[in-house]
Amino acid sequence: FSNVVVTCVVEDILLLNTNTAIQLPPHGPQNTGCILFSSGTTGEPKAVELLQRSLLYQILLTPASLNGPFTDFIVVPHFHMYGLIYLFRSLFSGNNIIFQRSFDYVRFLSMARAYGVVRIGMTPTIISLLAQDRDLPSLNCLRSIVCGAAALDPDLADTVKTRLNLSGSILNRYGMTELSGGAHVPSDLKH
Repeated sequence: FSNVVVTCVVEDILLLNTNTAIQLPPHGPQNTGCILFSSGTTGEPKAVELLQRSLLYQILLTPASLNGPFTDFIVVPHFHMYGLIYLFRSLFSGNNIIFQRSFDYVRFLSMARAYGVVRIGMTPTIISLLAQDRDLPSLNCLRSIVCGAAALDPDLADTVKTRLNLSGSILNRYGMTELSGGAHVPSDLKH
């Protein structure tokens, strides 16, 4: 994988009103891959510089069972570490990727069925919505859920797995922006 380069330019180039070429940063594992903002544990917002090497390692650490190609639905924001790494992993795996401009629960379920989504990246809040939905439609295409950004209650995961008749797993990953994402995969959450 030595020839894989991940560079994230957090700027909407199409909106720039300029005829000048944009100077891109140099490539290399020790160079900045992206800068995200995090409140961390202090509550004070701060810029977090992530190296290209750190981002690439997070992508390569994806278990083979989570790789595609298949259709992924990403309903977490890409300005958040979890959303960004999930997007990179999906691209690296050659997956089709479905997005929503802003989260709409009813549309989310409709799109998941219409596009035959196999895996969904979501947060514990969305898992909670699924668990509370008394009219939850069948999502026969769905094989697994990757839940991130915070710890997931195992009972909530069990409820959703049963209600969706999920054949695969619900994997809970979370970590710190400063660590490039998934620093924690609880061993006791086996779904």
